[in-house]
Amino acid sequence: MTLKTPDPRVTQTRQHAIDATTKIICAEGIAAVTHQSVSLMTGISRSTLYRHWPDLASLLNDTYKTVSDPPSSEFTSLGSLADDLKRLVESLVFALEETEWGRMVPQIVASAAVDVTSTELLHGFVAERLLIAEQIIVAAKTRNEITASASAEDLLVLTISPIYYRKLLAGLPLDQGWIARHIAMISRVTLGG
Repeated sequence: MTLKTPDPRVTQTRQHAIDATTKIICAEGIAAVTHQSVSLMTGISRSTLYRHWPDLASLLNDTYKTVSDPPSSEFTSLGSLADDLKRLVESLVFALEETEWGRMVPQIVASAAVDVTSTELLHGFVAERLLIAEQIIVAAKTRNEITASASAEDLLVLTISPIYYRKLLAGLPLDQGWIARHIAMISRVTLGG
């Protein structure tokens, strides 16, 4: 049995529609995304868009998946828990402030509150990051920086929740000074003092 290679025109059409959806979300918000608005921006007929995405949720979720593809979960320790956490925090801050994904995060979170598929997508995104946190924990345990009972999930929540709070709820800056204080606080907590 041979696998059929996807038609490059189909791939190109899908990517063009997803790019347009991303632009609409970033510029006008999720409520502005319709098959019609994507059609107007791209020149792709609505019937073609409906053939690829019968409902709006499937188009939005494909868009979210495209822009939120996680970085490689390969992990190489920088030598200390503080340095590893700093890299994790700085990469998240960069993603939130400098990428399309970051501009879409508020929309993704809002959608996840009311749509099961979006919720699953968001949970998958967090699960990918948990793999990195687990690797940070293993490396720190190997160096005896934290106890054997330390939880990767707890460390991830402790590390990234304040970032989302500052960015999405409080509108506070995520500057290098705050990042340094945040990492120092997490290091003190994980070291037990």
